[in-house]
Amino acid sequence: MSAGIRLDGRTHRAFLFPAPLEEAFRYYARLEHIFTFLPHITLLEKLGENAYRLLYHSTELRLYRVRLYCDLTTSLDADTWTLKFSPLDGGVPAASKAGLDWLEAPGFYTSTSIFRPHHDGQTAVEYSLRLWADLPRPRGLRMLPQGSMNRIANAIAGFRIQEIADGFIQRTIADYLRHQAGQR
Repeated sequence: MSAGIRLDGRTHRAFLFPAPLEEAFRYYARLEHIFTFLPHITLLEKLGENAYRLLYHSTELRLYRVRLYCDLTTSLDADTWTLKFSPLDGGVPAASKAGLDWLEAPGFYTSTSIFRPHHDGQTAVEYSLRLWADLPRPRGLRMLPQGSMNRIANAIAGFRIQEIADGFIQRTIADYLRHQAGQR
């Protein structure tokens, strides 16, 4: 059997959110609401107090469908103005399996957002995001050398993580501004 694919994408962003610190933190603390703004990621279910199952889904190279199930726990610390998502200890959310042009596997998702006051009623946010998994190879890629497969997978992962982070930032700011405009 062919070796699997190691996927690991991560990024770090700093951005300004157009609200004072407490209001910005309160906005992002509405977890089930903000999950809707993550490109390629869907909230599947709430697993319990501060625990969620997310699904990362994409089609790569216009052919290969990827589905990663990520169980995570959340931590909101109003003393340090920090919001963290970490892998949930315990069970595996999905078995690894692959077909000719698809694969699914458990994935691991982490992110940290640290909020700081900024001038002009804005909040500075330091945002980091990581998604990683050990993937089975789709049957259609079994002939590709392992090194080439990992390089391609990680180039795609790097691109997707940038897309998720940038999309999330843009979408949450736009949602907040729309909500604010509707209150006037």
